[in-house]
Amino acid sequence: CETADPNVLLIDVERQNTVGRQNTNPGSRHLAGRFLYCIGVLLTSQKNDVSGCSGDEYRNAKPILALWIMPHMEHSFIIDCRSRAEMVFTDSDTGNAGQNLCHVMDGFIRIKGFAIGNDRDESGDGAILYLGHIFRESIDPEKQI
Repeated sequence: CETADPNVLLIDVERQNTVGRQNTNPGSRHLAGRFLYCIGVLLTSQKNDVSGCSGDEYRNAKPILALWIMPHMEHSFIIDCRSRAEMVFTDSDTGNAGQNLCHVMDGFIRIKGFAIGNDRDESGDGAILYLGHIFRESIDPEKQI
């Protein structure tokens, strides 16, 4: 995306195959660490990029939406994680620099995780059903797309 438009959002879509590989489950802490590492990569990849930020000028850093699809989970679920910023203290009734910064940071990073479980057909959630058709033909990972 080659633009300085502040309303542009970087979207990263990844299939996460960590769970289920060799029938191992590395655990939630591993996945959370992997998600945060990937967010860091997305942020730093904007440095000196034609559409990102250069030098000490970070004005063109783009917000990030990361969608992770986990097709090897036992149960289906959706996680929506948004960065949250709130003004905790200010000594000024008239200054709005802190409020402006808080507003820009609130929601700057968003992660959505979709786990496609064995129960996907009974989930009743449209996203789980559709992603299940695409990524989970059967429980056997070799038969999946």
